[in-house]
Amino acid sequence: MVRIAFVLIGTIGIGCAGPYGASLPENEEQARRWQESRAQLAKPDPIAMARLEPFVGQWDWTVKVWPFPESSPQEANGKATMEMVAGNRFLQIDYVEEGGVENWGTMFLGFDRGTSLYQLVSFGTTSSAMTVGWGVFDRNTWKWDFDVAFTDPMTRREAQVQLTVRRPRLDTQVWTAWRRHSQGHMVRWSETTFTKRESD
Repeated sequence: MVRIAFVLIGTIGIGCAGPYGASLPENEEQARRWQESRAQLAKPDPIAMARLEPFVGQWDWTVKVWPFPESSPQEANGKATMEMVAGNRFLQIDYVEEGGVENWGTMFLGFDRGTSLYQLVSFGTTSSAMTVGWGVFDRNTWKWDFDVAFTDPMTRREAQVQLTVRRPRLDTQVWTAWRRHSQGHMVRWSETTFTKRESD
């Protein structure tokens, strides 16, 4: 089974969470400011989330995975549904691989107003661990760059990949994951191309 490596996704909010790095308020005034700050950061960023609006819809995807640098790519394909949820705070992506393989999952992609970073989280049937990442958007190239962490099945320790997300055309998304070679340079690990269905 091909592991789909096009991890994307958003942050899962916890109702009791407050601003990053915040300590518990020690008096009434601090409590008031804490709540005001929390309420402000909870609002979706209209500009950041508008960049994700074109992702909404029904998509077909094809992924190529290179198990090691000199190998031929393994391929798989499937379908994905992308929609805005939680009052436009997150883009939810539900994907499934075709061909009778039990490979499906959910991803979330959002924008953290506290850190001014895009955040992603994904989970599914290919791992018992979640994949998380933080990224920035480049206006000049219209591309997202993420640092993504996941559990390496060989070492059982945290491993990191770099993920780039770009839209070469309005109906196409390309997600490319890069891993660090033992010699230190980055090598392409997987590339997933999403094509929007004509019905959308």
